[in-house]
Amino acid sequence: MHDLMRGIWRKMPDFVRHSSLTRTLAANVQMAFLEMRMRSHGFRPNREKPPIKGPVVIGGFFRSASGIGEAARACYRALNAAGLSPLAVDLTEAITRVDLTPDIPLSKFPDDRSGTLLLYVNPPELLSAVAQLGFLKGRRWRIIGCWMWELSIFPREWHRAFKYVSEIWAPSIYCKSSLQSRPDAPPVHVIPVPVTAQGEIGADRARFGIPPNCFTALTMADTYSSFSRKNPVAAIHAFRAAFKDRMDARLIIKTRNLDQAPAARKLLDDAIGGAANIEILDATLSEAERLILIKSVDAVLSLHRAEGFGLVPAEAMLMGTPVIATGWSGNLDFMNAESSLLVGYRLTAVHDPFGIYRNDAAQWAEPDIEHAAKLLSRLAADPEGAAAAGRVGQRQIIETCGARQVGERMAKLLTAPSAE
Repeated sequence: MHDLMRGIWRKMPDFVRHSSLTRTLAANVQMAFLEMRMRSHGFRPNREKPPIKGPVVIGGFFRSASGIGEAARACYRALNAAGLSPLAVDLTEAITRVDLTPDIPLSKFPDDRSGTLLLYVNPPELLSAVAQLGFLKGRRWRIIGCWMWELSIFPREWHRAFKYVSEIWAPSIYCKSSLQSRPDAPPVHVIPVPVTAQGEIGADRARFGIPPNCFTALTMADTYSSFSRKNPVAAIHAFRAAFKDRMDARLIIKTRNLDQAPAARKLLDDAIGGAANIEILDATLSEAERLILIKSVDAVLSLHRAEGFGLVPAEAMLMGTPVIATGWSGNLDFMNAESSLLVGYRLTAVHDPFGIYRNDAAQWAEPDIEHAAKLLSRLAADPEGAAAAGRVGQRQIIETCGARQVGERMAKLLTAPSAE
């Protein structure tokens, strides 16, 4: 039955497979089926206190360019930096779209009856991942759900996954407060996404067609990760308010999977309105290419409505690129008024026409476009001040989210009980 469902899923066109209704129906049907299988085999995670004997395995979307895929790869590097030797087991092809070749050695899941599994998949895919890894008979592992969530209210349907994990790792205090809001939640620990760069990353403006004396801002969005939440249209409005048709300023809108979302494409085209100083770059970049692009621009603009963590602003800080970002949600764990330019906002009810977020009781931020425009103008007018802000941000992100620092925190939680 599971193989039949997976076969049907893979044959669906991408635009059908990634629609809100299809994902919801598929998740509910698959969850019910897999729960039945887990109950019949008596599956339960190990909730004993560490250390737990056996290997440490990271299961995740290692071959996906998504944020949660990057989090799994970053976890692998951080644990290696901390002196552990985790195994990386890829789940991409079984659950989502393969669009990246990682530089991490991938392994098969070991045969050990016990160990620790860090599972970088969210609850809708959790049981499918567990079944894929062979957790049906004779295994009792410590299973850590490394979950990403962006709203202040926990998704009602996610609580069904609580009993299948030993604990949860949340990427920010904001995300933790949402995930542990239910009384039946297992322990939740805050573990930020380790922010790393492999090798020396240098700017290469020519590679992306960026003129040498042109102030260039970058905003990023993935149609599979909610256009409404990432809010690139607000970035366009702020840029237009700051620079109008000036050709010594440029905005790059880096998107992914835009060909699968004609409604999102129309939103962008309507907001751009033919402006010659705004460009859409729709592509899947490697990790190194993404960091080179971030390093090559003069500012990263994130007018998000909510972030569980905020990987792009964090990577920009690591590259020393000044960041203008909404002063709300998970990014405040590593951003403040000294390390970045925070945009004012007002809280509004969540409304997502793309259907990814459907909680009418939740709120998210509506960034102040005029304030963002003023901050863009300030950076463009003061290159030396912008460079100084970038250096401060770089120091701060290394201190809070560097691979060594986060890896040591991870290693401590994996080897000894810790209270938060």
